[in-house]
Amino acid sequence: MNEVGFLLPDGKKIEMAYHEVYHFCKQIYEQDHSNFGYRNNLFDSYFDYVMQEKGYIFINPLLQRENYLVAYQNQYYQIPKIEVAHLDLKEQYQALKEKVIYEQEKDMLLMEASDIGIGLQSQETFLEGFITPTGLFLDKRKCPGHWVLANTIVNQYLIKDPSLTQVYKNEMGGNMHRSELFLVHHLGFLEVDVENQQQTCVFLINQEKTTKIQKEYIENKLMPTFTFEESPSFNCGVQTYIGSAKEKRR
Repeated sequence: MNEVGFLLPDGKKIEMAYHEVYHFCKQIYEQDHSNFGYRNNLFDSYFDYVMQEKGYIFINPLLQRENYLVAYQNQYYQIPKIEVAHLDLKEQYQALKEKVIYEQEKDMLLMEASDIGIGLQSQETFLEGFITPTGLFLDKRKCPGHWVLANTIVNQYLIKDPSLTQVYKNEMGGNMHRSELFLVHHLGFLEVDVENQQQTCVFLINQEKTTKIQKEYIENKLMPTFTFEESPSFNCGVQTYIGSAKEKRR
């Protein structure tokens, strides 16, 4: 089949290239004259509409071959195709929907890409997560895990940009747990992690893509609080800095 596709409630399967997903979802949204959505600063709600309101199931999310992505309560779970491969497509759809509702152990891959879903915060309340090149603060404390947040963001770029899809395919090798490195290296995001009760801070950056607002955050928010040293990095294009909290003056 093509790179990705959708499985519909009637058992119909629609295939397409990854970068065609955005326009496919937008077309359905506009045909339905839907009022679904949210006022977003970063992403449109078309993909979420198709997954949540139409109930479509996404095939091969993040280029994970032989996998389905099923929506349940604004979160998206990955289910291996092998678990339902013995059924016809309409039966597969029903079985996948039942699995995501009733099974206790589920593998979350993405979440809704609304501003709330991706943890959009003001600079004053942001603690750890991602800072976009334009200065939006996405706090991962609101999310199940930093890699789920990273996957959600990466997916929104892949559904509309063919060049990024090819890079992701070549460099990530389908490893969804490396999406945060993709954000930093190729999209210029700044990643910040605060650990050990705010005694340790790690940030990942691509110096060649760093923007003024990201530099100002490092200089004005991180440097006064932590003492940083650059760590040896095995990730091309990404520099890692590890900092320890400075002792407070009495």
